[in-house]
Amino acid sequence: MSGEAEKGIAPKFKTIFAGTDPAKGPEVDRLKYWSRKFIDEGLMPEYPGGCFGNLSCRTAGNKFVITASGMKAPDDDGSFCAVEAVDADKFEVTVKGKKAPSSETVLHYKIYRARPEVNAIFHGHCQTILDRAGSLGVPVTEKGSPYGTAELAEEALKALGKGDFVILKGHGFVSVGHSADEAGSRALEYLERSR
Repeated sequence: MSGEAEKGIAPKFKTIFAGTDPAKGPEVDRLKYWSRKFIDEGLMPEYPGGCFGNLSCRTAGNKFVITASGMKAPDDDGSFCAVEAVDADKFEVTVKGKKAPSSETVLHYKIYRARPEVNAIFHGHCQTILDRAGSLGVPVTEKGSPYGTAELAEEALKALGKGDFVILKGHGFVSVGHSADEAGSRALEYLERSR
């Protein structure tokens, strides 16, 4: 997990807090379920400060709920942030929540903006899936870009196209769907196919 091996994983964008109330709603309930499932299945490996990976669900327009940076306990409401706005040019993210959002928030935003039919984006890390990229028949980004960068977001968006699953070269994968259950089930299917 090239970029994730870096010490002190943290967002590379500026976080602007519009409130500290934890994110709530049915999207959070599904994200709690799928975060735990991803951790249990090894799709979001844990490290001392949190988990490698991030999951989100669209709430309205380009607004979404996403796992917080360094999320460790998916059953805690404080582990999720409501993204209110993203300024990709200034690399600023406005959120409501107790913690900064995942370092890949801009990646999620760019996919939601480009794909209005997508309501859930799950980014995980699994060496087995990366090792089987060729045999899975899914697109792979041309370059391996550092985590949390505009470059990684653009590479992912380009390789994903109108598809529903993409491998980020040397990094992880992104599974998208009309719902959290669709995005999560798809990732589990690729995990099973890669074994």
